[in-house]
Amino acid sequence: MRHFIPYTTVFLIALTWLAVGCAGLSVQNTAAPPPTLEEDRLAAPPMPPNPTQADLGSHVYYQVCMACHGDRGQGLTDEWREVWNEDANCWQSECHGNDHPPEGFSFPQTCCAAVLGPGTLTQFRDGQALFEYLVETMPWWNPGYMPVEEFWQLTNFMMRENGVIPDGVTLNAGNAVAFNLHPVTPLPEDTTWQVLVIVGMLTSIAALLAFQKNSSIG
Repeated sequence: MRHFIPYTTVFLIALTWLAVGCAGLSVQNTAAPPPTLEEDRLAAPPMPPNPTQADLGSHVYYQVCMACHGDRGQGLTDEWREVWNEDANCWQSECHGNDHPPEGFSFPQTCCAAVLGPGTLTQFRDGQALFEYLVETMPWWNPGYMPVEEFWQLTNFMMRENGVIPDGVTLNAGNAVAFNLHPVTPLPEDTTWQVLVIVGMLTSIAALLAFQKNSSIG
């Protein structure tokens, strides 16, 4: 006797596998909770006993860049300005508005973008391009005034925080072009469920079709 399994059954089994796989994917892609903020966000970063170039750059960032670009490189956001309490309005009189003191400076309302985090350095070709930009344009009030080594330290720190250079590497004019800053399409963090879904579907369909074929022969 011939026994045929309807193709709708095969289709329903495939849908079941997809449902199981999608459920697993939804768990895998759950966003992690935001990191807990430090109590003293204006404190200097800790310095290890044997600091790397990037470690030294973290202090350059703290001393020169953090006030405008944020303690986490988020930019001059409303939330970050509130950390400064009475100095939250950067454009108030006697601060960085057009009537700033002679020893001060002003900047536009749209200044100070994010510099750390996904996509923040992708306008630069490589580490050398980022270094040259910093030397030519930063800090805002006196571009290029820092020693060259401090600019390398700052470049290294920014690249390390963005995950494009290993910690401990010393950046210089000889190797900076080797570190690409253009975005690269990342691989999924965990492809286990995708593989299980595909393998499960193919295995189930192949087994059912083989059984159907054997039954028809018998």
